[in-house]
Amino acid sequence: MLKFIFPLFLSLTIVSSSAFAGSVESTENSLKANMKQANTLFKSIGAHINDPTKNTVNAKSAESMAEVFAQVIQQVPKSFDGIPEAQRAEALKGYQTLIQQCIDHSLSLQQAFLEGNNAAALNIYQEMKDLKKEGHEQFDP
Repeated sequence: MLKFIFPLFLSLTIVSSSAFAGSVESTENSLKANMKQANTLFKSIGAHINDPTKNTVNAKSAESMAEVFAQVIQQVPKSFDGIPEAQRAEALKGYQTLIQQCIDHSLSLQQAFLEGNNAAALNIYQEMKDLKKEGHEQFDP
């Protein structure tokens, strides 16, 4: 009997553990979690944007931010649930255009840091702040 119960218990433990891991993974990749990660990277860059000794770290953070936004562009905000179906495609196009601008700006920011051009990085960073504000006003009221 023990030979039957132990393998059954072990298999149930493995199945429930993998199910839990899957649910944690999907939570980590949610739009909210991705935006939080992008914001953390953004603030980190802003804290050291004028320090040329941090350009390598900031360039890597900008690259990571672009990668996060590449995931975000495939995700749809919950606020879209309230948009009538006839208008949803147009809203989604606007959202994806804005996120693509974030990707492009992140990559430009990375390049500015790699070139040691902190003045350009500061301008791009400010443009990204404006994009963030615009995006939150439109898609996260």
